[in-house]
Amino acid sequence: MFYKKITALQAEYTNTEVIMGSSLVFFIIFWTTKAFSFLAHGNTLLERVIHFIIRYLPKPTFVIKNQGGIFLVDAYDDSMTICSGYFEKELRPWLALPTSRDLFIDIGANRGIYSILACTQYGYAKALAFEPNQEVSTVLKENLTLNELAEKVTIHTVALGEKMGEAPFTVDPLHKGGGRIEDTHRNIDTSSTVSVATLDSILDPEEKTAVSFIKIDTEGYEIAVLKGMKNTLSHMQKGSVLMIESTEAAMIETFLTRFQFKHSTTNKHDHLFIKHA
Repeated sequence: MFYKKITALQAEYTNTEVIMGSSLVFFIIFWTTKAFSFLAHGNTLLERVIHFIIRYLPKPTFVIKNQGGIFLVDAYDDSMTICSGYFEKELRPWLALPTSRDLFIDIGANRGIYSILACTQYGYAKALAFEPNQEVSTVLKENLTLNELAEKVTIHTVALGEKMGEAPFTVDPLHKGGGRIEDTHRNIDTSSTVSVATLDSILDPEEKTAVSFIKIDTEGYEIAVLKGMKNTLSHMQKGSVLMIESTEAAMIETFLTRFQFKHSTTNKHDHLFIKHA
């Protein structure tokens, strides 16, 4: 498994063009970032040490081009490889499944790779991208501009949940796009507060019937997000698709049954549901 991941990273680096910034510096930071991410995973002490180190390191930015599109990426942030051709490559064909491709909803948009793929490679007419982390949403906006999608994708800088309000939000400096809403803050994270809305409150009636695909990746907050879109789920057309990353698949499947969504397939923690009526 480790060798397979290294091989994939090597192929990705080889097929990445650095169009802004030093290629040599990108090479060094690309591999250093992955080493930091590997060492910090599951080791709280090392995670704290690495977060302390990167706080004081220079953090150049780069613009890269690969099979997924053109992306602005930050040093020592996992976005360097998330914005890549290999990232979740096995899931991307799911974007082709809806019977119509009108409106794509990207909840937990991060740097926008799914919104960009949906609109440039899978023919969706437009997209809404939800990313509550202000720093990441700024990069998301730049990435949409780089891919000439500023007029096609609308950014909402709010978190989605079950009800309107505010919530504590924590961010891992090594994975800024993986910010999460949670009741307690881990000391190693940067903590803040974000505004929370429901998808039902944001979409107008025409948009609810036009939704073709919803991707949800909210770091454990998926049930709350779904509870805030009951009206949207009811109005989505037959053949529309939900893609949800979660460790609570059984609970989600039970919830979605009342809206005529059936589980289709699972890849690790990513689950695909299709509306059948």
